[in-house]
Amino acid sequence: MAFRAAAAIELIHCYSLVHDDLPAMDDDDLRRGHMTCHKKYDDATAILVGDAFQSLAFEILSDKKTHPNANVRCNLINELSKASGATGMVGGQMLDLDAEKKKLSLSEILMLQKLKTGELFRFSCVAGLILSEQKNLKHFEEFANKLGLAFQIKDDLLDVEGDEKQMGKKKVTYRLKDWGISRQRYWGCPIHMIYLEDGSVVPVDKSELPVELPDDIDLNSHLITNAPATFIIRVQGKSMTNVGIYDGDLLIVDKSLNPKNFSTVIANVNEELVVKTLIKSKETNYLTSGSKNTSDRINLTDNPEIVIWGVVTYVIHKQ
Repeated sequence: MAFRAAAAIELIHCYSLVHDDLPAMDDDDLRRGHMTCHKKYDDATAILVGDAFQSLAFEILSDKKTHPNANVRCNLINELSKASGATGMVGGQMLDLDAEKKKLSLSEILMLQKLKTGELFRFSCVAGLILSEQKNLKHFEEFANKLGLAFQIKDDLLDVEGDEKQMGKKKVTYRLKDWGISRQRYWGCPIHMIYLEDGSVVPVDKSELPVELPDDIDLNSHLITNAPATFIIRVQGKSMTNVGIYDGDLLIVDKSLNPKNFSTVIANVNEELVVKTLIKSKETNYLTSGSKNTSDRINLTDNPEIVIWGVVTYVIHKQ
């Protein structure tokens, strides 16, 4: 019984991660050392995968194998619904998104963390008590909320200070949303905006920003680590739209880097430079555009004349 409740919790957790990685949320490329669902497949697939995980969680809890007492099963479903829904994880995520538009007070931050993370920890701690039909959950709930808060603080610190290889996801240099700044991504000097209650938008005064912003940004220092081996290539064609590379985009390419599994690379195929994703497996290595059609794969083992020309380090989208 306990294993089934634990499986339901993990399914909710996984659904939240799949959705959290989407471009509309955190737009992450890696999760646990692997390509995120929307990067490996597409946004629609990731949304449906998350939806399936969520419904499967409640399907497991509603099954008699979880507990013979229907009241216990209903209680589990009720508590997990609250922990993962608008009064729990989803509500916390909404507060997190809203924090991009304003600076939060300490009490608001604590509430955000309690809902976003603490509520699932709470259910994890009380699920066993519910299964054993215990009534007094107060002390366990208090413990779980504190544990969830500690976990979220640690997770936020790892976003800034953690090692990408150990964490299996990209390190965050800084997060604009932590400063109450719009989620917009752009090059050049950013314009920090405040969204007022009347719906108007005004720029933040420089004196109120948490850091001193530069008057100008040298893109070379941000995009290029090895100038002699770095080139800029403009994309022609739509074969790589599945992985977020579009016609007209500029690619920053470093010829000195060794390509890794899932690297976006420039390859010389039949005397023509093409941009593809490199996949390394036990059986063979191949290039792919990221589509579900396997016929577009280029087998490198069978075509030794194909040369990996360089590794794409950055993609600059045209507006």
